[in-house]
Amino acid sequence: PVHVIYAWDEAMGVGVSHIENIYKTQYAGLGNVDLVRIEDSFHFIMKDQPQAFLKAVQTALASN
Repeated sequence: PVHVIYAWDEAMGVGVSHIENIYKTQYAGLGNVDLVRIEDSFHFIMKDQPQAFLKAVQTALASN
């Protein structure tokens, strides 16, 4: 399994569906991908949204 945690914020100026499609397209060739969006975050998710990041990592680890 592949777990991808990615950032999105309205201030990026790009709609959330556009960002989702980018990640879905990039990882489309893999069979078992879990894409997790962390909102109100930019490049450094662990700094911008530390609790949400920690939860996403813990969830990914628990699912394996």
